[in-house]
Amino acid sequence: MNDAANASGAPLVLGSPVSELTEHWSGAAYVPGDWRETTSFYRADRERVLCIGKQVWERDDAHPVGLGMFYSLLTQALFPGEGNEGKVTDLAPHGDAHTMHLPPLAVEAALAGRDDIRVDYLPDPGALARRMLDLLAGQRVLGLIQGASEFGPRALGHRSILADPRRAAMGDWINARVKGREWFRPLAAAVLEERAAAWFDLPSPSPFMQFTAPLRASAVPQVAAVTHVDGTARLQTVGADDDPLLRRLLAGFEARTGVPILLNTPFNGKDEPIVETPSEALAAFCRMPLHALALPPFLVTKRSEPELPA
Repeated sequence: MNDAANASGAPLVLGSPVSELTEHWSGAAYVPGDWRETTSFYRADRERVLCIGKQVWERDDAHPVGLGMFYSLLTQALFPGEGNEGKVTDLAPHGDAHTMHLPPLAVEAALAGRDDIRVDYLPDPGALARRMLDLLAGQRVLGLIQGASEFGPRALGHRSILADPRRAAMGDWINARVKGREWFRPLAAAVLEERAAAWFDLPSPSPFMQFTAPLRASAVPQVAAVTHVDGTARLQTVGADDDPLLRRLLAGFEARTGVPILLNTPFNGKDEPIVETPSEALAAFCRMPLHALALPPFLVTKRSEPELPA
């Protein structure tokens, strides 16, 4: 067999053999049983989860299978053992700087020598959260960068733009002025996990922002900036053991407004990737009409503040 090997020299077993699949997949009858599953695609509703397609690999290193193979290689290197192919999402919400051996964030270097910004040093997490909440409640839009970046095209509180979700005009302003994109593009909702059921019709937590769920009828007018035209929203539930700063912000925002939700969207501008480093975040902050940038324990504001959302 021609399997790849990890750094220790042990073979990596990629995907599950087609002959051992437990769910029904119509294509299985036409694929040799020793071929490996590397990516699966499902349609899910309240009654069932239906497999609608798979990407499979014939176990020949000379014939890679693209992104699915990359995910398999990465997850097997980080979490060895068959059955761990999907564990890549476990990296997403934690932002541990040591998870992938990333270097410390060079925040001080990014902020040094700038005369167009103000920098406040707030080593007490509670004080930093209170300042951020003051800005959010005052209709300011914030960038946030902390720890290691999330894996994949999501913003889960480590490379995020945050705002008050209560007014539709806020979503319109962010799409038009901050993101530079079409008015109909949706913006996500981060919500305290223990409060999610009161606001969304969702049967289980969604920590990776994977699902769009209907809002309760009473909730729709209270979070207009993150509500789609069909009364749904894409949400991220934030549990007790998840990101402490985002938890603190959500709880504080609920204490002030009665709404345990914040608008959350990836920290990037038009046609740009999500920011990775403090220097990229600061450059994006200065280009975009954001009102503040949190790089814990620092809070950055502009000496000339942009206009407020209409």
